Order: sequence, then C-alpha cells, then structure tokens
Amino acid sequence: QGLRRAVAEKQQKDDEAYSQLTARVETLQRKLSEMEVEATLDALTKVGNRRRFDSALRRLVGTANEAGSSLALAMIDVDHFKKINDTHGHPVGDRVLLCVAQWLSRGVRQTDVVCRYGGEEFAILLPGASATEVEGRMKKLLMDIANSSYEYDVLGRKEKVQFTVSCGLVDLDTNETEELFVKRADEALYEAKKKGRNRVV
Repeated sequence: QGLRRAVAEKQQKDDEAYSQLTARVETLQRKLSEMEVEATLDALTKVGNRRRFDSALRRLVGTANEAGSSLALAMIDVDHFKKINDTHGHPVGDRVLLCVAQWLSRGVRQTDVVCRYGGEEFAILLPGASATEVEGRMKKLLMDIANSSYEYDVLGRKEKVQFTVSCGLVDLDTNETEELFVKRADEALYEAKKKGRNRVV
C-alpha cells in the first residue's frame, strides 16, 4: 500500500510537471509567432514592411513562374511628401502615411499583399491578377484618396491636409527576375510622376 501510494503521488507530480511544461511551451510558441508577425510589420503604418515584401515577392514570383499564373505589382508613392512634412510637420506627415496604408489595405483583396516599401513608397503584390484587371481598381483608389482630406487640430484651430498618390503598375513577364519586375514597376511610377502625378501608369 505504501509503495502504491508513493507511485500514485509520483505519477500525480509528474502529471502536474508535464501540464506546467506543456503550458509553458504553448506560451513560448504563441510569443514566437507574435514576434515573427511583428518583425514583418511596419511600426508606423501597420502594413507589411520591406522584409515582408521581399519574402512575399520571392514566394509569389516563384509560384507564378511555376504555375504560369498572373501576378501584378503596384508601386505607389505619396505626391509632394516633402512639402507635406515642411508645411504641416512630421507628425502630420506620419498620419498621411498611415491614412494611405489604410486606404490601400481597404481597397485590395485579402490575398493581396500591401507593404511599405520605404519612406513614402508602398508596394502591392496582386497574385492571380493582371495589370489590366487591376487598373480600374487602382484608379478608383487614387481618386478616393485625392477626394479625401485629413483634419487635425493646432491650438484649437482646425487644419486640414489633402494629398494624392501616383501609381506604377506592371505584370510579371514569363520567367522574369524579381529585381527586373520591381525595376519596371518603379519606372512606371516614375512615368506617372513625370506625367503630372495622381495617376496610374
């Protein structure tokens, strides 16, 4: 009986230790997942960061080339962003970037990947879609942004800032490299700026 009791107590202690260990492992795994997500998010705009873009670009270009499926890339830049910062201050400039990120996120599908590419430039990867199919949606998005304004308060006085964005839109060519794909989208964006901004090229 004494032996049975000792074995039962030992079993109970082992079970408790195992439960505690399992709970600890689950907590650590959850924290690790949260940190991985955080590492690929842009702290200011809460969309993907450059690291997330590079990783998604690699994966989606590989998939599109293997399957022979469509992939479009939109590069988007806030027009006259330096002027916004100089006129309204950097905190308002930050809010403009946040607004753009929210507009872009709302205007795409769940399968699309929206990232802050750097500075005031954003990138959207659109798997299974061609530039022709996406162009209308991008034009509407640009029009919505141009027709909206961000209001803020300065010492009890209401101020507002309006802004536009330009967009370069391209299709992935057969067996095209990631670098060339991005370079062509950037060139299309540059062309949109040169043609007067607030447009899709």
